[in-house]
Amino acid sequence: MTKVIFTKDFDYRQDEYLTIAYTAGMECLVDDECATQAIDAGAATLAEDEEPSDEE
Repeated sequence: MTKVIFTKDFDYRQDEYLTIAYTAGMECLVDDECATQAIDAGAATLAEDEEPSDEE
């Protein structure tokens, strides 16, 4: 799990039946895949007290 701050609205599609909508300004603990997708899309940044997870 990774703590991120969403800088833009972001829809995380967990599978074809479930989409989680995050709004700009939210600070949340999300799974690593969601964090990676949001950061790569420019919609989130790591929270200051969070370092990248080494878990697989």
